[in-house]
Amino acid sequence: MFGGLQDRCAWREFFGMLKILYYDADIVAVDKPAGMLSVPGKYLFDCAAKQLSSIFSEIHIVHRLDQDTSGLLLFALHKDAQRAFSHLFHQGLVEKEYVALVQGKLRSENGQIRLPLRRDMSVSLPPKNIVDFLFGKHAATRWQVESYDASSDRTRLRLFPKTGRSHQLRVHCLSIGHPIVGDPIYNPNSLETRMFLHARRLRFTHPSTNAILELTSPPAI
Repeated sequence: MFGGLQDRCAWREFFGMLKILYYDADIVAVDKPAGMLSVPGKYLFDCAAKQLSSIFSEIHIVHRLDQDTSGLLLFALHKDAQRAFSHLFHQGLVEKEYVALVQGKLRSENGQIRLPLRRDMSVSLPPKNIVDFLFGKHAATRWQVESYDASSDRTRLRLFPKTGRSHQLRVHCLSIGHPIVGDPIYNPNSLETRMFLHARRLRFTHPSTNAILELTSPPAI
């Protein structure tokens, strides 16, 4: 890792396409733009992890965001931190909040979606997930309406995933008849050039300090 705090002033806010929102001895949190991979892909090596590896001596995966999803992404800076923070995510001890723009107006102000998900093996690329009550894995999402724009017939939703299944929020929104605007996989007829899903907040107890840490990334949607 670079030296002291003064050495980081030039890149603390922006590095390449990433905005660094927070860092300490254990973790670094960035604002990932839509279109960037979290980790190297099969055909595309440039990603958030690669960019950060140019600054920090170690970068370890804790969780991921879809390429089309923007917002708050957390990495560990050493192996012990990776184990500790991965445990928090796997045990559901991290409170996660997303904001999404979906099509249509929901009938109520809040609700729960509990629909099991699995990978659709009939589709190779891009990867796609479907609801499957027989073989799917448990997935739960709480949602709350933030606002409704009658002129565009779109609702701004706060989404609180209780599990971390692949494409969970995208499939759950589609399943209740309100796909995410711009979703290239589950709403391919949308005319938007990007998907309007943003990871806005993470809240957890820091394993090293036992302090409650809340990280936020203001959405540009």
